[in-house]
Amino acid sequence: MRKPIGLFIIALTVFHASCAAAKTDEEICRQNSSWSSPHVDVQSVEKSGGAFSDRYKVSGTVEGICLAEAGLFENGKLTQRIRLRTAPTLKRYEFSITARLDDVPEIRVYNVNGDRDVYQVQTQTGLRWDNWRWRRHDHRPEPPSRPYPGDRQNYWNDPRHDWEHQNYLSKTR
Repeated sequence: MRKPIGLFIIALTVFHASCAAAKTDEEICRQNSSWSSPHVDVQSVEKSGGAFSDRYKVSGTVEGICLAEAGLFENGKLTQRIRLRTAPTLKRYEFSITARLDDVPEIRVYNVNGDRDVYQVQTQTGLRWDNWRWRRHDHRPEPPSRPYPGDRQNYWNDPRHDWEHQNYLSKTR
């Protein structure tokens, strides 16, 4: 009777030791830092909603090794996640997300090492309807020739330096 109990205890000890030595996929991913960068591939950007709606349906795939997070970022904040699982093999996940062009939408994907890929959502023309006219997404006025003379102030966020507003004020005076 003593032999079977002794063998059972030995087998149980060996099983627990092997389970403790097994590593999860996330641990394997964090140990190796030579993974390739993730990739966002957008197949289509289609208008969704009415004629004057600023919503677009974005469809595509994110792929990579050891992916940590992916989703739609609007104005720099994560608004919708793409469901994925961290694994030390190449994985591809399809997504379909609705985005608003006025909120500067980006599809971002990160791996565990911090590498990322970013796709900025735009229409085919790269234009959007803004303040009663078409305008490019990335349009900004030229920076000043000398530094902005204000302590801890951001030149781009100051409405006094918006050239369109300056032009409007000059016509109304």
